[in-house]
Amino acid sequence: MSEINRDQMQILRDHFFSRQHELLALTCALVETESPSGDKEGSSAVVSLLASAAGSIGAVNSVERIASEDFGEHILIRAFANSDSESSLMILGHTDTVHPRGAIKERPWRTEGNRIYGPGVFDMKVNCALALEAFISTAMMGVNVPRVMKPLRSKADARAVLAELELILADVRPKFDATLTDFFAAIGDQASAGPAGDRRPRTGKRKSHRRSKRRR
Repeated sequence: MSEINRDQMQILRDHFFSRQHELLALTCALVETESPSGDKEGSSAVVSLLASAAGSIGAVNSVERIASEDFGEHILIRAFANSDSESSLMILGHTDTVHPRGAIKERPWRTEGNRIYGPGVFDMKVNCALALEAFISTAMMGVNVPRVMKPLRSKADARAVLAELELILADVRPKFDATLTDFFAAIGDQASAGPAGDRRPRTGKRKSHRRSKRRR
């Protein structure tokens, strides 16, 4: 199915509406499980929540937890392995946040109207939950989708990407073209821009996040 018609859009709308409580419950659990960058205990706790949620989804074929020295754990979720599509799809994210432990006490999870609030909601714990929800809705619609890999990294760190994403993508690399080489080159340029000896190079993501916090 390449396009979604009006009737199918209505089915999806009704599906997501009926699943709203479960989606918010998982998002809330992820937000209240604090996982600052480099916090190994917090990283593993968030991975446990995602692994449990992914394991209950019929379209998911495997859930792999990958130890990451100094950072915690990654999680690699494979879905739709029986698809007859010749292509593959990768959804890449991260499970850490810029917020230190204790931030949830200062800014507890809350809902106001149709908005939710809490440390790390947008970047990017609700998106981790939404990615899993996409598996559920896609399977429900019977869509013939590409095989999906969903690596969630413990830390959005440019240098770690160079070493660890190499391992995660080893089995699918032959299917990627020169754009993957360009991606690694771009990440390498970003990493080399960090101050000497700094394992956490300054990125636009973090600067943007700080500006948005000041505005709020």
